[in-house]
Amino acid sequence: MTDQYFKRFSQILGTVVACALAACNGSSGLSTPDLPVPDAHPALKGPGGPMQSFSSGQLYRHCAYLSGHENDEDHHNLVVMHQGLLVMPFAPEWGGGGLSFWDVSDGCSPIRIGTGWDDAMRESHSLGFADIDGTDWAVVNDIAGIQFWDITDPESPARVSRLELDGVFYPDAYARVIFAVFWQGNIVYAAGADNGVYIIDATDPANPVQVDVYEPDPPLRVGGIHAVGNLLVITATEGARTSLLDISDPYAPIPVPGGTFEVTDGDGNITEAYHTNLAGNRILYARKQGGGGPIQWDISSVTAPVFHSEWFTDGGNGGYVFDKEGFLYQGDSNWGVIADLRDPAAPAQVTRVTLTGDLDTLVPLANMAVAAVDAGADPGQATALIPVFADPDTLPPVVTMVYPRDG
Repeated sequence: MTDQYFKRFSQILGTVVACALAACNGSSGLSTPDLPVPDAHPALKGPGGPMQSFSSGQLYRHCAYLSGHENDEDHHNLVVMHQGLLVMPFAPEWGGGGLSFWDVSDGCSPIRIGTGWDDAMRESHSLGFADIDGTDWAVVNDIAGIQFWDITDPESPARVSRLELDGVFYPDAYARVIFAVFWQGNIVYAAGADNGVYIIDATDPANPVQVDVYEPDPPLRVGGIHAVGNLLVITATEGARTSLLDISDPYAPIPVPGGTFEVTDGDGNITEAYHTNLAGNRILYARKQGGGGPIQWDISSVTAPVFHSEWFTDGGNGGYVFDKEGFLYQGDSNWGVIADLRDPAAPAQVTRVTLTGDLDTLVPLANMAVAAVDAGADPGQATALIPVFADPDTLPPVVTMVYPRDG
């Protein structure tokens, strides 16, 4: 890694990662930066998530639908809260869509704040964000690589740049595409399926640069990707393999010894996942076939990952999976399931929800869930907001994973 890249990365990620990279100690001259107290941060652009209570008669029923644009093809996926607003990407895998921003403080009466469109935006299974010199940026999937959007003004989000990545093939839907992105510091890691992991310098999002491609050995079709400090977690889409990578040099990932493994269920059977997620020290896997429901693996020890817990649904078929404080939300194709896995020894189903179409995605949102289908939706109803708990969510966010570990 060049001195220029090292300096740039260290400045952005801070002393903890800088020390991890340089193996520094108390005599290094580095000190912990003074971080602003929460009230010193700029005001959010929106009011935040829903805070209302729901009656028993309102639970598990659709109370609102989201449509991103007049040309929205009802091919939806995840939603994300950002700066107090809900962000909904909408684009089919063949391209043409955008980003929409919503006020969901009243979850059953959402208000669309703004929307943007781009002909080359592709179905996005994740979003990455960064604030650079006062400009709020998002990175999404493109039919030929990735796109960077200026979302500083949520009333008029706009695509600023496109980066075509070597080997991405349009209109391939699985083998040579970008499945997901993760933005950490000045680097975007892009899950490139059979092409591997693309490493992009996004110091200037208006002029991003492809730096390198990491090719896993043994191969895996990279679908899920998450960076935490100097750890990069990559998982196979429609596969069982996971690889944990050391990104102490963020431009040159190397496998963690013992960190590449085949996922198994509670009976020790190798089990393929359609897609995955990361929650604290747990990797979440959505079973691809032979039944649905989530599997969790514990990576507290990155050199010796172990099975954690599971929930099985007969007739299900994932989908995407999300965690909210130990409750797992998964799109299971024929339905969405919420499972309580806070006690690994006593997993329990909370509820199932339905939505016309291929229900692949179920995202937690305060005491609600957001269900989305990527095919077969009723017109204008590809994303539904659904109350799932009666009481408002009052639990604050907490840090659930830090890497490198303390000490």
